[in-house]
Amino acid sequence: MDLTRNYKNDSDEQIIYKRLVTELKEWQNNLQYWKEEADNLAAISKKYLNDFKVAQSFEKYKTALSNFNSEIHRANNALENINECDSIQCDMYYLNEHSSVEKNYYELIKNFRILKKSLYAKMINKKLS
Repeated sequence: MDLTRNYKNDSDEQIIYKRLVTELKEWQNNLQYWKEEADNLAAISKKYLNDFKVAQSFEKYKTALSNFNSEIHRANNALENINECDSIQCDMYYLNEHSSVEKNYYELIKNFRILKKSLYAKMINKKLS
C-alpha cells in the first residue's frame, strides 16, 4: 500500500490508516534526531559546564525517548487492525489510541524544550560570570 498518496478509490479507513502510519513514522524519525541532540547536549553540559546533573537529565530523557519509541511500535502494530473495523466505535477506538500516543509525543517535546532552556540558561550565565 502506497502511504504517500490517497486515491479516489481508497476507503475512509485506508486514508485514515495512511495518515496515522505516516504520522507515527515521522515521530520515530524525530525521536532519532532528538536522541542524537540529547547526546550532544549531555556532552556539552559535561565538557563545558562540568554539570553532570544536567547531563544526567538528558540521559533520563533519552530513556523516555526509547520508551516512547516502543509505544509507537505497539501503536503501529495495533493500527494494522483498523482495516478490520466495521463500525464507527471501532474506528474511534483506534483514533483515540492514536490521540493518546500523540499527547505523549507532545509531552516529550515540551519536556525537551524545558531541558534545553535550562542548559542554555546555564551556558549564558557561565559566559556572563
